[in-house]
Amino acid sequence: MLAGVAGPGKRVTVGADKAYDTKGLLTARRGINVKPHVAQNTNRNGGSAIDGRTT
Repeated sequence: MLAGVAGPGKRVTVGADKAYDTKGLLTARRGINVKPHVAQNTNRNGGSAIDGRTT
C-alpha cells in the first residue's frame, strides 16, 4: 500500500507505535522512499531498531 503512494521524487512519512520498531520494517520502508516515524521500543531484548537517522 505504501509503495503505491511514495515513489521517485515523492517522499512520504508514516507513523507507527513501538510494536513496529523492527529492523526489517524500517529497512523496507526506507527502500521505497517512505520515512518511518516509529516510537522506540527500548524494553525489547537487543534494544530499539531505530538508528540515529530517525532519532
